[in-house]
Amino acid sequence: MKLDDKFPVSTIAIVMMIVLAVCLAAPARASFGPPLTAATVPADTSWASGFNLPGTDSMVITALVSGDSLFLGGGFRTVGADSFAGVAMYDGVRWSGLGQGITGPVFCLTLWNGWLVAGGGFKTTDGAPGNYLAYWDGIAWHPWPVEVNGQVTSFEMYNGELIVGGEFTQGGSTTLNCAGAWDGAQWVPLGSGFAYPATPRVYDLLVWREQLYACGRFQQAGGVDALCLAAWDGAAWSAVPTGPDGWAYQIAG
Repeated sequence: MKLDDKFPVSTIAIVMMIVLAVCLAAPARASFGPPLTAATVPADTSWASGFNLPGTDSMVITALVSGDSLFLGGGFRTVGADSFAGVAMYDGVRWSGLGQGITGPVFCLTLWNGWLVAGGGFKTTDGAPGNYLAYWDGIAWHPWPVEVNGQVTSFEMYNGELIVGGEFTQGGSTTLNCAGAWDGAQWVPLGSGFAYPATPRVYDLLVWREQLYACGRFQQAGGVDALCLAAWDGAAWSAVPTGPDGWAYQIAG
C-alpha cells in the first residue's frame, strides 16, 4: 500500500512542514559530545596578577625556566615592594633578587657552564662595572672575562659554544660585527659578521636542522646579501630563500 493511499497528500505535506519547523527551531548541538554546562566550563578565565605579588614596576623583556625556578629579566627595579634591579627569581612561592642586581635593561638570559648569563644594555652589575654581558655564579655577578663593546640581545648554543648576538662590533680585540662564539676562553668570529647601511643588529638566534639562524636588522651576513635573515652552517653564512622584506625580531622553531 502506498503512503498516499492511507493519508492524503495534503496531510503528509502539513506533517513534513511541522517537522521541518521543529528542526529549524531546535538549538544546534555538536554530535561529538554533550553540551557544556556550568560544571564543565572553568569558572576562572582571567590572568593571574604578578604571581601573588603586585608585579614589576617596569617592563619584563625575557624569561628563563631552570628546574623549579623562573628567572625574569628586563628594565624593572622592583618586584612588589622589594628592590630587585634587572633580574629576579621566582621559586613558586616568593620572589628573590640576585645580589644587587643589574642596573640597566636585561634583554636575554641563558644558562651556560653552570652560570646564569645575562645580556642587555646595562653597564653595572652588583654595583660594579659590567658592560652588556655578565654571569651569576650563584653568589655574585661578574663581568664577562672578555667584554663586548655594545648591547647583547640574544643567546643560543651551537656546536658546544655560546653564541651571542646583538649590536656590538668587538669582543675584546676580536672583530665580531653583531655575532660571536664564546668557546670558554676567547671570542671566535662567525665569518665577517653582519652589515647594514646604518647600524646592524642581530635580534634573535635559533638552531634549526643543524644550522644557526640569525634574524635582525642587516642586509649582509658574511659578505653575502641576506636581508634580515641568514643561516650559518659552521663555516659560512648564506641567505634564506624568500626571507623577510624587513627587520625580523624573533625566530621560533
